[in-house]
Amino acid sequence: MRFQNAFFYASIGLAICPDGVFSFSGPTSTSSLTIKSHAHGDATALRASATGVDASIQEAPIPEPSASAASGKKSEPKRASTSEVKSKQKWRKSKPNEDNKFLVKRSKQILQMSTKKKVNLNTIHWLLDAWAKSSHPAAADYSLSLLEEGTKLHKVMPTQKTFAKVIRVLGVAGKGGDECEKFVKETMEEKYGLTSNVYTYTAILEAYTAEGTEEAVSKAEELLKMMENHETIKPNAHSYNVLICAYSNIQEAEKAEKCIVQMEEMYAKGLIDDAPSIFNYNSAISAWANSVDEGNALRAEALLKKMQDNSKGADPDVVSYNAVIDAHAKNGDGEKAEMWLRTMMESSHNSDGNPLCQPNTKTYNTVIAAYAKSTESNAAIQAEIILREMTKNSETSDSTGAVPDLFSFATLMNAWGRSLEYGKAEKVFNLYKEMLKLHKEGNKKLRPNVVVYNSILNACAYTTGDLSEQQKAMAIANLIFQELYRSPYDTPDEISFGTFFQVVQNQIPPGKTRHDIVDLIFRKCVEDGQVGQLVLDQMKVAATSEQFEVLVGVDADDAELLKLPQEWRRNVTNRNRSRRQ
Repeated sequence: MRFQNAFFYASIGLAICPDGVFSFSGPTSTSSLTIKSHAHGDATALRASATGVDASIQEAPIPEPSASAASGKKSEPKRASTSEVKSKQKWRKSKPNEDNKFLVKRSKQILQMSTKKKVNLNTIHWLLDAWAKSSHPAAADYSLSLLEEGTKLHKVMPTQKTFAKVIRVLGVAGKGGDECEKFVKETMEEKYGLTSNVYTYTAILEAYTAEGTEEAVSKAEELLKMMENHETIKPNAHSYNVLICAYSNIQEAEKAEKCIVQMEEMYAKGLIDDAPSIFNYNSAISAWANSVDEGNALRAEALLKKMQDNSKGADPDVVSYNAVIDAHAKNGDGEKAEMWLRTMMESSHNSDGNPLCQPNTKTYNTVIAAYAKSTESNAAIQAEIILREMTKNSETSDSTGAVPDLFSFATLMNAWGRSLEYGKAEKVFNLYKEMLKLHKEGNKKLRPNVVVYNSILNACAYTTGDLSEQQKAMAIANLIFQELYRSPYDTPDEISFGTFFQVVQNQIPPGKTRHDIVDLIFRKCVEDGQVGQLVLDQMKVAATSEQFEVLVGVDADDAELLKLPQEWRRNVTNRNRSRRQ
């Protein structure tokens, strides 16, 4: 399909100059890309008439690369963008960093006897729990120091509970089950004269399963069997749950469910004190939800129904239902996911129902995700109905706390992006505007991030239809790229650039315009250090072979990401961003 120059250029935000030149000029750039045209006229009016989208959304052009990048030379990209990325993402890291600083400070005070506050065993235990959650590289060292030196300095005697907490820190720090067993034998038993109990053994189980290998899980199985056969130390519900979760992580849902059966049998014989708890059932259901085995959702349902029929106290709660809904979502079965949502609502609202089954935000979001993955023709419409229902329910006086969040809108955007519905780019853009309005009104959960912007770009990339539709998609993509650059919370990532190249490839026919835009965006991508594999793959399609070789420096067939300058990819991360393949 051929585009009319004036209308098409207007749709991508190219300003029309009086001399008939179209100009991309960024607010901070030192150079500008110009494209000659025979069209004249008012750019704002052209944008409005050509696209049908509010003219105000296209006022800002795409930021340009610096003068050195625009020159075509392979010069060193500016490092300033790295600082910019870190600065814009600082708010996400500040809280854990501050917690870790306090944790280090408090531990040093105790180890250096510089605190005026009384230190007892509970103080040590609190710090050990905090270190287990900190992900600090020195967590293991600090925990051992608190055990050996802290207790001695403050004249408190460690117990099995203290050692269980230290073992938990060691496991999280990657020390492994073997090392933790050695630590228990040499330090706890031989040095301190303490005997192991169910808590220390369970902590060792956690250390084994944290390794994430089948061999380590096998060793955890052996340890659990030893506990089952031990005269005095019997596994509790938490011990079994550690193994159930480990089976889930290695795709062994069948074994996870067998743990439930084994617990039931041993409890019936009086060999263990704990019957399967709601946490054990929920972990087993989640194992099936995460499984890739055929029939996984039906197996998850069967466990939930078993809980419903169970008279021993393990009644299903919102986590149980959410796990079953998640199983259907992973299979793209929106109708089944919604059916279980309706079952939850009915169960929680009946006079003799279970109030713990009230749907929460995650429930609704998972149903929306199920429709987003569905191949049904009306999936996006159904997903939007679910969002509107959640929004309406959140405004009622008996609201259960299910309030739309960022994930709700981003997932719905993906549902529209995957659909074949006419006008989906504009539909997604309107969702974005609605989200911004709600955020401005006080919903802090709707602060936009790069996932949202990428979802909109994705919808624009896969928009099909007539000339007007393609123009709208390109106009919206241009605006969204601008919004992302101006965002105080996030910056374009590899997927942003890669998806924008997909927009260009699908919405702009081969020719000078496409050539110039690809050139401009790739140089900006290099400058930002976001040239990842996705960008490279999309460049091979969006650019001509000659252009690719000029920009990248090698033939497309020979291009390998790791052979490109490291500066080009210095800000590429492995963040899992939702994107249609």
